Order: sequence, then structure tokens, then C-alpha cells
Amino acid sequence: MILLKTIHGSRLSGLARPDSDWDWYTVTDQGKARQTIQGDQDNIVVGLDEFLLRVGLGEPQALIALWSPLAEMDCRYAPLFTSLRPDRMSATRKFQARLG
Repeated sequence: MILLKTIHGSRLSGLARPDSDWDWYTVTDQGKARQTIQGDQDNIVVGLDEFLLRVGLGEPQALIALWSPLAEMDCRYAPLFTSLRPDRMSATRKFQARLG
């Protein structure tokens, strides 16, 4: 079951070019993380347990998906998703490493 799904990458950030691919980030109720690329579709699918861990550790992709203004989520999980907060130190280090 899909709990959260959002466009991701350059199309979310407004930096897409006409030839940019479509990046999607999906959180499901179970399963291991996996990435599939088919044509111009790049899909990351993460189970809820791993997503919660990634958010807690401040992983940039997870945080961007969590706070995406375009995210569609299962309303039953909205209270959980809106209450999540990463470890600030971990998030800061990971974002700085990504920028540097």
C-alpha cells in the first residue's frame, strides 16, 4: 500500500529542463528500499520502517520527500508524517556534505 508519493528531483525543485527525467519517491507500508529506472522514469520505493530511519538520520532524499508540497499521502498516516523530525546534527552534516 502506498503511504506517501511525491515527484522528486529537478521537477520538484523547479530546475527541470525539457529533457529531464521524472523522479518519484514512494513510501509503502512494507518492503526494502529499491530504485528502478525505466525510460525517463526514476523511481525510489522505500518501506515505512526504513523511511522512518532515514528521516530520523536526516537523509536528504527522505526529508525532501517528507516535506514536499506536492506529496500525496494516505490520510491515516498524515499525523505520523507531520510529526516526524530529523536529528538536527545528522541532517546538517548530510546536507552540508551534499553541498560541499
